[in-house]
Amino acid sequence: MSRGIWREPPLLTKEGQVAFWNGQKDYANTGMSNDSQGELDIVLEKSRRVHCRDIVTLGGAVGCRDPKMILEDMRARGHSELPKIIFNDLAEELVQRARQEFLKPFVEDGADVTFIPGAISDIAAQIPAAPRRLLLGIYRSDAFFTADPDREYPMSGYNEYLENHARLGEEFFMHWVSLTEENLLGRIGNDHRSIRSDDTELVKLAHKRKLEETYRTMTRAGVQIAALQIIGTTEGRDGHFSSHWYTEGGILKMVRQVFTPDRFTIDLSSCAKSMVLTVDSIRYKPTGIVTVINNVLGNVIPDSQYETLVAIRRMLS
Repeated sequence: MSRGIWREPPLLTKEGQVAFWNGQKDYANTGMSNDSQGELDIVLEKSRRVHCRDIVTLGGAVGCRDPKMILEDMRARGHSELPKIIFNDLAEELVQRARQEFLKPFVEDGADVTFIPGAISDIAAQIPAAPRRLLLGIYRSDAFFTADPDREYPMSGYNEYLENHARLGEEFFMHWVSLTEENLLGRIGNDHRSIRSDDTELVKLAHKRKLEETYRTMTRAGVQIAALQIIGTTEGRDGHFSSHWYTEGGILKMVRQVFTPDRFTIDLSSCAKSMVLTVDSIRYKPTGIVTVINNVLGNVIPDSQYETLVAIRRMLS
């Protein structure tokens, strides 16, 4: 039975995130990792414009998307010498699978690959600054409610999360958040939704419609909404899943606070599920890329997203 809006969501911590993601070693086999081909197409197109000396992949999970598909694309276009790879993910278990499986063939072919587990904000100092293009992939808030089968996005995020409840959580907490003056994501009001996997379809649909209605009401009232926050939990299981699906205005506002117009240009491209922000230095031509795609930033706990962007900026010159 649904618990409606009464239960409070759990406290989000880095430790809780690590516990959750360490349990996702089969990540590459899930539909959620493969239903945003449009995002990857944009990333490949933007990558091809850079003569890469290195590729820094942050939050790459097991490496099955980036950098693997980027490296395969380079080979298909006749690149005989692969760039240096720096691969990161929050969870040690996922980094090990990337090392032992998805990136192993490139290592065996002589590619220089460095593996660094840990939160992006914690490991950034280990990556020297260089002229790099940042490719930042973020899920769109409207795509959370609306599928687009004609563009290879067959199921809305809302339905996708509920269908994958065994992985993400038996109970979801969902609410809209705004960007505070301290560049943190803060909940707007007290009307959050608590949705359980065993709720009836009618109850699930009612919660979905209420979230959409709340967005329209707040927008008409002039509230600047940054994102929809989703938290997934399962009783008796360590860790928690968290995700943020951004509005275009919300992600641009946060990114522009870090990558200021006196130093960087920002270009936004959209596909069915995602937005890809391409960030380039005004002064330097990029000789490498940093990929933070498939909503990696959106999965960072809300109090750490701004500091994560600041850490990424230090990798760019």
